[in-house]
Amino acid sequence: GLAERCGDDRLNALLYSNRAQVQLTLGNNAKALEDALEAIKLDETSIKSYFRGARAALRTERWPECEQLCTSGLKLDPSAAELTKIQQAAVTRRVALAEVEERRWG
Repeated sequence: GLAERCGDDRLNALLYSNRAQVQLTLGNNAKALEDALEAIKLDETSIKSYFRGARAALRTERWPECEQLCTSGLKLDPSAAELTKIQQAAVTRRVALAEVEERRWG
């Protein structure tokens, strides 16, 4: 496990990514994002880590981070429809929030 501090970055990335999925399932979105980002640091080719991080960022309303994770993941797999969908949701929500703030503070 992660507590063992294994020297294999790919294995550790897989463990972080899997834990991110568990955190998402439990609704611990901030922890899921942390784990997904750690997984990406260790293995930048793990599309699942980008997907899990993007979902967590979307759920925690971290729109720019969500968009960046989607963009990076889509560079690895341009056909990842779910990442495109998450990215569009983040852009839509970010723009809507900006419009609300503009009306409020105009």
